[in-house]
Amino acid sequence: MSGRTKLKIEAILEKFSHGDILVERLIETKLYVRGIRREVFKEDTKDDPAILMRLEQIERELEAVFFK
Repeated sequence: MSGRTKLKIEAILEKFSHGDILVERLIETKLYVRGIRREVFKEDTKDDPAILMRLEQIERELEAVFFK
């Protein structure tokens, strides 16, 4: 299946930023530091299970910070 990575990135950004551009940029920076560049992943990009697992780990970390 293709495009799940892009959808997961967008879902994480929406879930935690709620449209706040500063928080969105902060999360994008966290993803970039972890080796995930948002602009690389498109709807037709083949999904990599390792990237999806990394995104799930980042999402759990963000939940611990945002939803204490």
